Amino acid sequence: MATAIQATTSLPAPTRPRLQAINQTYTDLDEQIRQATHIIGLPDDWDSLAGEARSNVAKRVVGARADWVLRWILEKLKDAADGGALARASTKAWKLLDWMIEILPVSRCAPHLRDAGFLTILEKVLQERYSADAVIQPDPRDDSSETVQEDPQPSRKRKRGSGASTPSKRAALEFGGSVALFDAVATTVRSIRDKSDVQGKSAEAIQSEHMKMVLRTESAQAARILKNWLNAVLRIHSLGQETFGHPDHLDLSLVVDIWELRAIDAKDDSGASVDQFSTECLIPSLLLSQVLHQPIKDGSRRSGFRNTLSVLDRLIAKHVLIPSRTAFFNARSEKDTPQHNGKAELFSSSLEPLSAKLLQAAQIQDSGVDMPAYFTPLFAAVPHLLHLVIRSSPARSPKARTTEKPWIQASLATLAQCVGCELAPPEFAAPSASIAAVEACLTILASYDVNIDTQVLRDIFWFHSGLKYPLHQKRSVNWSLIAALVENDSSIFLADPKTASSSPEERPDDLAAFLFEHISTAKFESCEMYDDDRMEVDDQAVIIAAVQETSQVFPRENAVKKIIVPIVHAFSRNRQLLGFIELWDTELRRTVPASRDPLAELHPRVWQDRHLLLALAEIFEQSLTLTQITTLFQKHAERLEQYTKKHPAKALSSAVITQAMLRSIKSDEIIDALQPAMLTAWKVFEAWVQHDGSSQPTALEMAWTSLCFLLRHLWPIHLHESAALQKEFIEALLDRAANDVNSARKEEPNRHIPSSCRTAAVIFVFVACDYLHTVPDTKEVIQKRLQKTLKAMAPGQMESQELGTTIELFCIEYAQLLAPFDADTAQKVLSRFLETVSGLDREMRGPLIETLSVSIFKQGNAIVEASFVAVLLNALGQANENLRTTSMSALLHISPSSLSREQREAALDKLLGLITALPSLAAPILNVMVNLMHVPNATAKISSDGNALFEIAQALHEVELEMPPTIQLLSDLVQLTLGHLLPNKDQAQNKVFFTRYEEKISSSSKKSKTCSLARLAVLSGTLLATYESGSLIPPTQYLEFLCKALNKWTSSQEFVLQAYNQIPLSVLRKDDALFKAAQETLRQWINSRYSLESPLKKPAAVPEDIQTDLSPTVLVTTAKFDLYQLTGGTSRLFELASNLLQKDSIQKDNTHILQCLKETLAPLNAPEKLRLAYGCISLADQDVPPQIAYQLLHVVVSAMDDKEEDESDLKAQQMALLPKICALLNKVRDDAAFNMLLDNINTILLHKSQMTSQHNIECVLTALLKLATRSSSRLSPAHAPAIYARLCETARFVLLLHRSRLGGRFHLLLPLLQGLLLCLFIPNLNRGAALPPWLDSLSPANPTRLTATNAAQYTHLLSTLCSPTQSSVQRTRSATTLNDPIKAAREYASQYVYPLLSSFCRFQLYGRLDAEVREKLMPGIWEIVSVGQLNKDAIDAMFAGLAKSERDVWRGVWGEWVRVHGRKERKVKEER
Repeated sequence: MATAIQATTSLPAPTRPRLQAINQTYTDLDEQIRQATHIIGLPDDWDSLAGEARSNVAKRVVGARADWVLRWILEKLKDAADGGALARASTKAWKLLDWMIEILPVSRCAPHLRDAGFLTILEKVLQERYSADAVIQPDPRDDSSETVQEDPQPSRKRKRGSGASTPSKRAALEFGGSVALFDAVATTVRSIRDKSDVQGKSAEAIQSEHMKMVLRTESAQAARILKNWLNAVLRIHSLGQETFGHPDHLDLSLVVDIWELRAIDAKDDSGASVDQFSTECLIPSLLLSQVLHQPIKDGSRRSGFRNTLSVLDRLIAKHVLIPSRTAFFNARSEKDTPQHNGKAELFSSSLEPLSAKLLQAAQIQDSGVDMPAYFTPLFAAVPHLLHLVIRSSPARSPKARTTEKPWIQASLATLAQCVGCELAPPEFAAPSASIAAVEACLTILASYDVNIDTQVLRDIFWFHSGLKYPLHQKRSVNWSLIAALVENDSSIFLADPKTASSSPEERPDDLAAFLFEHISTAKFESCEMYDDDRMEVDDQAVIIAAVQETSQVFPRENAVKKIIVPIVHAFSRNRQLLGFIELWDTELRRTVPASRDPLAELHPRVWQDRHLLLALAEIFEQSLTLTQITTLFQKHAERLEQYTKKHPAKALSSAVITQAMLRSIKSDEIIDALQPAMLTAWKVFEAWVQHDGSSQPTALEMAWTSLCFLLRHLWPIHLHESAALQKEFIEALLDRAANDVNSARKEEPNRHIPSSCRTAAVIFVFVACDYLHTVPDTKEVIQKRLQKTLKAMAPGQMESQELGTTIELFCIEYAQLLAPFDADTAQKVLSRFLETVSGLDREMRGPLIETLSVSIFKQGNAIVEASFVAVLLNALGQANENLRTTSMSALLHISPSSLSREQREAALDKLLGLITALPSLAAPILNVMVNLMHVPNATAKISSDGNALFEIAQALHEVELEMPPTIQLLSDLVQLTLGHLLPNKDQAQNKVFFTRYEEKISSSSKKSKTCSLARLAVLSGTLLATYESGSLIPPTQYLEFLCKALNKWTSSQEFVLQAYNQIPLSVLRKDDALFKAAQETLRQWINSRYSLESPLKKPAAVPEDIQTDLSPTVLVTTAKFDLYQLTGGTSRLFELASNLLQKDSIQKDNTHILQCLKETLAPLNAPEKLRLAYGCISLADQDVPPQIAYQLLHVVVSAMDDKEEDESDLKAQQMALLPKICALLNKVRDDAAFNMLLDNINTILLHKSQMTSQHNIECVLTALLKLATRSSSRLSPAHAPAIYARLCETARFVLLLHRSRLGGRFHLLLPLLQGLLLCLFIPNLNRGAALPPWLDSLSPANPTRLTATNAAQYTHLLSTLCSPTQSSVQRTRSATTLNDPIKAAREYASQYVYPLLSSFCRFQLYGRLDAEVREKLMPGIWEIVSVGQLNKDAIDAMFAGLAKSERDVWRGVWGEWVRVHGRKERKVKEER
């Protein structure tokens, strides 16, 4: 009995009363939860447990207790009073609920959850905590960004004191709690979802249906939950963008599962719940999508958003777009609706919530208030919806594209109406953000090559371009919208003869004339104030600029390049170029006032822009016949002659058109036919330039430019054989041009000549003198005019930019005109030239002097070359710093062998004196001296005076200019100087030099305290130059000096280590004692300053004076002097190198490190190298970035011997290395790591043939194939052309060097070729999924495209396949037959090319090629056809297997090949 009583007293109190007393005993919810968890047996840290530890605890909890706690916490959560709101906001409450769900079986927890209305609880917590004014906060890194609320009106519930809290402070306070609560809620939902997702027919699967009922509700509530969840994600993401690298809150699978489990309404025939989704979820979905699309700097985070964006896109497509498309086509089948008037009624009704928001934005803007930034992503969502419309459209063939065109067209009209740009006369002007949204939609259509009816585009132009509407109000022209319309279809401005001549809105019959008239009257800004890449910016950035009204005005250059030039091409395509020229002539005449005086000044207009003239020159001859060109030119030549006499102002339009035609014609036949009209034009323009009255600059400039073109056309056919005609036509104009260029003409009151006219006159002088240069007895004529012209080319008489352009033109094209000058005249001309160039801006000065130097020495005229060098040497002694710097730059670009020895030595002596007088210019002076010393200069002072080099060193030391570049230049100068003198050291002059030099060397090496860094550079250069032929400085003495300097030069120890590193290994290895002494010195020094603990491990406490990070110089020293052998071996050295390469250091240091590592690996045996190779691969699994690990792997692979190992284990490791690298290549996601792995593969293919086998080559092809298909890893689309180039390069190496190892495995190569070919095509509409992810792009306005260079690389690959080299197909054993191996290889390849040809035909049906890409690709296709036609039967069999459309494509390909290449094939066979 006593025992029983004692046992009873030791038992704890019953748990149920204690649990029931919690609510009465404690009022704080957290304390109640703490007590409940303690009572049921959970540990104190229950809310932080995870994984196996959590499972073990959950198994020990009594089910009855957990059941009571589950019902208790659910009662708390579903309470409608204030206490329920507090419970729902408690993170611990949700975590406790999650624990109870995990502890209890489904049969016990599912009824409680269903009875408590779990989804109602979930809806309430999301609504209470996240749905009230979702925060849309732009990128915090943008200083101009600020947090705004969903409702632009201020909240009435806000307390007065809340104004002191800034948005950023509120975000910081809310962020932590919001994320923790959301994570707890999501974890609970995930637990329920996991228990409901049991497959099969087991008892658990049956029980899981009960848990599904917990998550099933009506469509309306499911829509509200989805909306609130999206708002929660949006709020959390906007508050915490900076802290989430891979945010878990962006996983939408949980709420999507709840949405998919909804009970669909009985009246919903489509089953898509369109009304509920569009009403509740469309706005949050679009907002979240656009926030995730915002431009960010971290590309890895953007790639992490792809899954979330994909889920959002699928939701919108499934519940809005696809049902709307189905309803649209059903309605069309019931009644015949014109395509451009077809309305997508369901789509329009689904967009009503979005339309209401955008209408609210327009009303706010109309009231004079700035539009809140909240509306920006909503405007940006409009083009994104069109993007989804196109992507979700099943248009996979030309026929399907035609079928889908009405739907896409109706979607465009609906979206335009939604954004406030209905295709009807507007009462008010649309907001700028609406116009930007429509513009982005048009850009998307153009990027997908979707054709829209011209009437729709014309409606957009007519109603929303700002040229006509709104009526009776102030209008601003939307030039960027017009440019987008032109980009989509430039032919909409061409008159259509089939349309009616009038319209209800009184539209003009000729829209091009209407547009051109407004362009003529518009005031465009200069392109210097505008970013020309605006059309290339992301759509959202354009719309943000429109909302904030920060977009700049449309520049004149864009008006020409993006509006006028495409319309010109449209006229040309429709064989109506003459129609454009007539409109152009009309606008040119309109821009000239009728009352203008003869040749009065005309302000430059858009119709005279250079880009327009160049565009016309490209298509002029191809678009017009000879008769049309002759008639047109003659018409304007006669008008020039007629109007110049009677109405000079009207002659300017014909002058512009005549100049454009002169610029455009190139055919000899056309030039012969136009000779009489050209002579007429010559007389007119000659009269213009000879006119002595007040001259209009535009007309004068135009006249000189036209005369240049006329001279080029008339010289070969009219002027070159007649001296009389040359004198009549050219010499008088030469005088006039020289006078126009000359500065004295500026002072003539009646003839002021601006810089542009002077430039045109200068060019005429150059052109005329260049032609006269080929005629005998014209030397005096050229010299007189040219000298006068060159004298006038000065900054005071010409604008800086035009002066630089003119000088560059002279240097490149007309430097040979200096040849007739004598030495004195040439020196005067070149001296003025040099002064002129030195007076220009630094950005222009360098390229111009380089061009001048190269051009003069390229001509090979000794007098001019000598004169130029004399001018440069004279300039070195001038006080003008710019002139000296320019002269040194010119000398630097002259090859020393082009100068005589006297010139070089004179230059060296002057530079030596200059460096001692002006040591501040030491770096450029030493650079020139090093350049000149690449050839011997025996009698120069630097080569004959043993003190000269030390004087330079002393000068550098005195002014403290001992910088690394300068020190290195001095060392190079010492090496070059001694290198020329040592072979002839027995000559008397050289003996004297070396005697004095050795004295200076001995003195400097013995006084380490007084020796400077510059003298150290002299000593280092001396050792490097003389160690092979008997050093002037003993190595022992030099190393002793370095040892003292290392310990005493505390501020220059890095330079001393560099001197150690520069000592050749052959010098160190001659004497083991010497090497060991240096090694010991360096070891002690390094150990006293650096911690050599592994950077991959946590080091122990390190004293403050000990560094843990090695510099590149120290690492090189460690490698060169084998110090790594004392601190862990080669593996330790590689760890140090990987740690150093991870830092941001200059490329030169990294290259030096890698080179030293490679030299270190040279003496190692094969097992050690293999161990290091696999060790480098394992580094990528640790904290080392993959690109660094694979960079070190490349060093090891490069150092391996191309030798097959005898031992079986080593051979297996050797052969397994390449497949291992290929496996890594398939998983890599970093572009730099991708490049390094391909470098490793290419190195093995090129230089390590013994490490390859047939299996290895198959692995390479398999890896390349995966990268060329949709299963590729997600590399950066920004580097798509480079990625494609690397793939083609590696595949070509396989064919070029390992063709024999392919054997019968050409079937592995064929899919790779097909994949690479497909990458060159631009897919039609929804065919982009077949392309690799690195050809994908998040911005539909800027899709990723491969270039013509990539097509040329693919062609090169095909050429290697079809036309192999002798070495790639010749076997190592001697041939016993007379068969041609190349022919045999071609015949073997012909068996596998037919699938590639059929793929080429099929790809053209589902995509298109850019013109430039096709031009480069077709030579490779012709190579394939040439090989394939070797077997006619196989060609016929391939044709029989093609589909009907593919056969049509093949007929075109075959016909083109027969026309061009088939004739060549037959001709070769006939010659044989």
